[in-house]
Amino acid sequence: LWAAAIALHLLFPPGNWFANFLFSPHQLLFFAGILIAAKRDWIAARLSGPHLFALGVALAFAGLATALLNVPEIYPTLLFGAAALALVTASATGGIERLFARQRLLVFLGAASYAIYLIHFPLMIGLSKVLAKVDERISLPLPFVIALLFVSALLAGVVLHQWVEKPLLAFTARILKPRSGESLSDVSAKVSHPA
Repeated sequence: LWAAAIALHLLFPPGNWFANFLFSPHQLLFFAGILIAAKRDWIAARLSGPHLFALGVALAFAGLATALLNVPEIYPTLLFGAAALALVTASATGGIERLFARQRLLVFLGAASYAIYLIHFPLMIGLSKVLAKVDERISLPLPFVIALLFVSALLAGVVLHQWVEKPLLAFTARILKPRSGESLSDVSAKVSHPA
Protein backbone atom coordinates (compact mmCIF):
# COMPACT_ATOMS: atom_id res chain seq x y z
CA LEU A 1 0.00 0.00 0.00
CA TRP A 2 2.84 2.35 0.83
CA ALA A 3 4.58 1.61 -2.47
CA ALA A 4 1.30 2.24 -4.31
CA ALA A 5 0.89 5.54 -2.45
CA ILE A 6 4.43 6.55 -3.51
CA ALA A 7 3.61 5.72 -7.14
CA LEU A 8 0.43 7.84 -6.96
CA HIS A 9 2.39 10.67 -5.36
CA LEU A 10 4.84 10.60 -8.28
CA LEU A 11 1.94 10.90 -10.74
CA PHE A 12 0.00 13.52 -8.75
CA PRO A 13 2.40 15.40 -6.46
CA PRO A 14 0.48 17.63 -4.03
CA GLY A 15 3.47 19.87 -3.23
CA ASN A 16 2.97 19.40 0.52
CA TRP A 17 6.40 19.07 2.19
CA PHE A 18 5.25 16.34 4.60
CA ALA A 19 3.71 14.27 1.79
CA ASN A 20 6.86 14.80 -0.29
CA PHE A 21 8.93 13.44 2.61
CA LEU A 22 6.61 10.53 3.45
CA PHE A 23 6.15 9.45 -0.17
CA SER A 24 9.64 10.25 -1.45
CA PRO A 25 10.82 7.96 -4.27
CA HIS A 26 13.80 7.13 -2.03
CA GLN A 27 11.40 4.92 -0.05
CA LEU A 28 11.00 2.65 -3.08
CA LEU A 29 14.64 1.67 -2.71
CA PHE A 30 13.90 0.14 0.70
CA PHE A 31 11.20 -2.04 -0.85
CA ALA A 32 13.61 -3.09 -3.58
CA GLY A 33 16.21 -3.99 -0.95
CA ILE A 34 13.67 -6.14 0.89
CA LEU A 35 12.79 -7.88 -2.38
CA ILE A 36 16.47 -8.60 -3.11
CA ALA A 37 16.97 -10.06 0.37
CA ALA A 38 13.89 -12.25 0.00
CA LYS A 39 14.77 -13.49 -3.51
CA ARG A 40 18.57 -13.63 -3.29
CA ASP A 41 18.85 -17.34 -4.16
CA TRP A 42 16.40 -16.99 -7.04
CA ILE A 43 18.38 -14.02 -8.43
CA ALA A 44 21.73 -15.82 -7.98
CA ALA A 45 20.46 -18.79 -10.00
CA ARG A 46 19.44 -16.62 -12.93
CA LEU A 47 21.71 -13.57 -13.04
CA SER A 48 25.50 -13.25 -13.22
CA GLY A 49 27.25 -11.30 -10.46
CA PRO A 50 29.80 -9.70 -12.84
CA HIS A 51 27.03 -8.67 -15.26
CA LEU A 52 25.04 -7.11 -12.42
CA PHE A 53 28.18 -5.31 -11.28
CA ALA A 54 28.77 -3.90 -14.79
CA LEU A 55 25.12 -2.83 -14.95
CA GLY A 56 25.44 -1.09 -11.58
CA VAL A 57 28.50 0.87 -12.69
CA ALA A 58 26.77 1.89 -15.95
CA LEU A 59 23.65 3.03 -14.07
CA ALA A 60 25.79 5.04 -11.63
CA PHE A 61 27.39 6.93 -14.53
CA ALA A 62 23.94 7.47 -16.07
CA GLY A 63 22.71 8.86 -12.74
CA LEU A 64 25.69 11.21 -12.57
CA ALA A 65 25.04 12.41 -16.13
CA THR A 66 21.37 13.15 -15.41
CA ALA A 67 22.28 14.94 -12.15
CA LEU A 68 24.71 17.19 -14.05
CA LEU A 69 22.09 17.88 -16.74
CA ASN A 70 19.80 19.42 -14.10
CA VAL A 71 16.80 17.22 -14.96
CA PRO A 72 14.00 16.61 -12.41
CA GLU A 73 15.29 14.96 -9.22
CA ILE A 74 13.28 11.78 -9.72
CA TYR A 75 15.49 10.61 -12.62
CA PRO A 76 18.91 10.71 -10.94
CA THR A 77 17.33 9.35 -7.74
CA LEU A 78 15.95 6.30 -9.52
CA LEU A 79 19.13 5.78 -11.57
CA PHE A 80 21.42 6.00 -8.53
CA GLY A 81 19.00 3.76 -6.63
CA ALA A 82 18.95 1.20 -9.43
CA ALA A 83 22.77 1.34 -9.57
CA ALA A 84 23.03 0.69 -5.83
CA LEU A 85 20.55 -2.18 -6.05
CA ALA A 86 22.44 -3.79 -8.93
CA LEU A 87 25.76 -3.49 -7.05
CA VAL A 88 24.31 -4.80 -3.78
CA THR A 89 22.65 -7.69 -5.62
CA ALA A 90 25.93 -8.51 -7.38
CA SER A 91 27.65 -8.61 -4.00
CA ALA A 92 24.90 -10.57 -2.25
CA THR A 93 24.59 -13.22 -4.95
CA GLY A 94 28.35 -13.80 -5.28
CA GLY A 95 30.57 -14.18 -8.30
CA ILE A 96 32.39 -10.84 -8.03
CA GLU A 97 34.82 -11.64 -5.20
CA ARG A 98 37.69 -12.18 -7.62
CA LEU A 99 37.25 -8.60 -8.86
CA PHE A 100 38.16 -7.29 -5.40
CA ALA A 101 40.34 -10.04 -3.94
CA ARG A 102 43.48 -7.87 -4.04
CA GLN A 103 41.82 -4.47 -3.67
CA ARG A 104 42.66 -3.68 -0.05
CA LEU A 105 41.56 -0.05 -0.38
CA LEU A 106 38.08 -1.08 -1.52
CA VAL A 107 37.83 -3.65 1.29
CA PHE A 108 38.84 -0.95 3.78
CA LEU A 109 36.27 1.49 2.36
CA GLY A 110 33.67 -1.26 2.62
CA ALA A 111 34.48 -1.63 6.32
CA ALA A 112 34.19 2.15 6.71
CA SER A 113 30.96 2.38 4.69
CA TYR A 114 28.63 2.72 7.69
CA ALA A 115 30.68 5.59 9.12
CA ILE A 116 30.74 7.22 5.67
CA TYR A 117 26.96 6.80 5.48
CA LEU A 118 26.45 8.41 8.89
CA ILE A 119 28.68 11.44 8.32
CA HIS A 120 28.22 12.22 4.62
CA PHE A 121 24.87 14.01 4.75
CA PRO A 122 25.49 16.48 7.63
CA LEU A 123 29.02 17.13 6.38
CA MET A 124 27.88 17.81 2.81
CA ILE A 125 25.12 20.16 4.01
CA GLY A 126 27.59 22.17 6.11
CA LEU A 127 30.23 22.24 3.41
CA SER A 128 27.64 23.25 0.78
CA LYS A 129 26.75 26.32 2.86
CA VAL A 130 30.43 27.27 3.03
CA LEU A 131 30.91 26.72 -0.71
CA ALA A 132 27.80 28.81 -1.47
CA LYS A 133 29.42 31.74 0.38
CA VAL A 134 32.68 31.21 -1.50
CA ASP A 135 30.78 31.02 -4.81
CA GLU A 136 29.43 34.54 -4.21
CA ARG A 137 33.02 35.83 -4.58
CA ILE A 138 34.63 33.20 -6.80
CA SER A 139 32.62 31.18 -9.32
CA LEU A 140 33.19 27.50 -8.58
CA PRO A 141 32.78 24.93 -11.40
CA LEU A 142 30.11 22.35 -10.58
CA PRO A 143 32.40 19.31 -11.23
CA PHE A 144 34.89 20.78 -8.72
CA VAL A 145 32.14 21.23 -6.10
CA ILE A 146 30.87 17.66 -6.61
CA ALA A 147 34.40 16.21 -6.38
CA LEU A 148 35.17 18.24 -3.25
CA LEU A 149 31.94 17.14 -1.54
CA PHE A 150 32.58 13.51 -2.49
CA VAL A 151 36.20 13.42 -1.33
CA SER A 152 35.43 15.35 1.87
CA ALA A 153 32.61 12.97 2.82
CA LEU A 154 34.82 9.97 2.07
CA LEU A 155 37.73 11.25 4.16
CA ALA A 156 35.46 12.30 7.04
CA GLY A 157 33.88 8.82 7.04
CA VAL A 158 37.32 7.16 7.10
CA VAL A 159 38.39 9.36 10.05
CA LEU A 160 35.14 8.55 11.89
CA HIS A 161 35.65 4.84 11.21
CA GLN A 162 39.30 4.74 12.32
CA TRP A 163 39.14 6.92 15.41
CA VAL A 164 35.55 6.53 16.64
CA GLU A 165 33.80 3.45 15.22
CA LYS A 166 36.65 0.94 15.54
CA PRO A 167 37.57 1.93 19.14
CA LEU A 168 33.89 1.80 20.13
CA LEU A 169 33.48 -1.64 18.55
CA ALA A 170 36.59 -2.92 20.32
CA PHE A 171 35.38 -1.47 23.64
CA THR A 172 31.92 -3.02 23.19
CA ALA A 173 33.46 -6.39 22.28
CA ARG A 174 35.51 -6.34 25.51
CA ILE A 175 32.43 -5.57 27.60
CA LEU A 176 30.25 -8.21 25.94
CA LYS A 177 32.91 -10.94 25.75
CA PRO A 178 31.72 -13.82 27.99
CA ARG A 179 34.05 -14.75 30.83
CA SER A 180 35.05 -18.34 31.40
CA GLY A 181 31.98 -20.34 32.39
CA GLU A 182 29.62 -17.47 31.56
CA SER A 183 26.90 -18.01 28.95
CA LEU A 184 25.77 -15.49 26.36
CA SER A 185 22.42 -15.15 28.17
CA ASP A 186 24.32 -14.19 31.33
CA VAL A 187 26.11 -11.44 29.40
CA SER A 188 22.80 -10.26 27.91
CA ALA A 189 21.22 -10.10 31.35
CA LYS A 190 24.22 -8.18 32.70
CA VAL A 191 23.94 -5.60 29.92
CA SER A 192 20.14 -5.29 30.27
CA HIS A 193 20.21 -5.06 34.09
CA PRO A 194 23.61 -3.78 35.21
CA ALA A 195 24.35 -4.11 38.91
